[in-house]
Amino acid sequence: MKLTAFVLLALAVSAFAEIQSDAVWSSFKSLHGKTYQNQVEETKRYAIFKDNLRQIEEHNAKFEQGLTTYKQGINKFTDMTKDEFVAMLNSQLSSKPIKSGNRTLFKSSVKAPESIDWRDSNVVTPVKDQGTCGSCWAFSATGATEAAYALKNGTLVSFSEQQIVDCTKVKPYKQLGCYGGLMEAAFDYIKDSGIQSEESYPYEGVDNDCRATGEYVTKVTGYVDVAEFEEGDLVTAVGTIGPISVAIDASNLSPYASGIYDGSCSPYTLDHGVLAVGYATTEDGQDYWLVKNSWGSSWGEEGYFKLKRGENHCGIAVEPSYPTL
Repeated sequence: MKLTAFVLLALAVSAFAEIQSDAVWSSFKSLHGKTYQNQVEETKRYAIFKDNLRQIEEHNAKFEQGLTTYKQGINKFTDMTKDEFVAMLNSQLSSKPIKSGNRTLFKSSVKAPESIDWRDSNVVTPVKDQGTCGSCWAFSATGATEAAYALKNGTLVSFSEQQIVDCTKVKPYKQLGCYGGLMEAAFDYIKDSGIQSEESYPYEGVDNDCRATGEYVTKVTGYVDVAEFEEGDLVTAVGTIGPISVAIDASNLSPYASGIYDGSCSPYTLDHGVLAVGYATTEDGQDYWLVKNSWGSSWGEEGYFKLKRGENHCGIAVEPSYPTL
């Protein structure tokens, strides 16, 4: 009799959990505008979603125990497997960047402030969304160029990522558009051809023919590389120059929700271009980077994430660069 009662209780708990999952699934689909080709595909996605939800709950239990410094949450990637997510990233960044004649190496004797957030200086545009196109490198490059232009001219202009995606597939740049590219190649293109505004050349999230009109907002004179693996130099660059383009390993970053990301990642296998817009230290002494992503404002901390600082976590200090105007 007791065994029967226990079984019934277990079944009731399981049924309640399934009802909860159904409700969360419906909310997820509505919030992120998710539709699927057929019922078979939706059933598959729901199974993936529930598995990811279980992993999120397990991770957040560790967060509550103080075993990690960031929380995970549901976002637009929660119905994807890790392999599917990684396939969207930019493996091109793992190759060595172009070392063109437009490049110089960062040197500075100026002392950086203890903390900085360039969003407070009105030189960072609102968070954008690259969609399913692997154009993170273009967003990173335009973000650094937007900041450099705003710091020089006092005007914040949103520049065209689509122009970079469309117009750098030819020689001498030979980038892969939605299949990946390098921030340095984007800077080379902007030096040669200039960059239009987002308004005049809006983002589409697909590869297309180059439709640049020549009516650009600005050109750059070249770009500066911060020395590889020198995270102290990166602090100085961000603290004294402005937002800096960086590459990281983002293969485990998709479920990030808040806090300082200290999760598993490689310092060498870089697959995602982002923008370092600041750094700080928490009250309990945790150093972190403040990073602008291009996955929309509903992801992470309103489109941003904090990354553990001081150990080249996720390779943030491997390929930093910024344009000069």
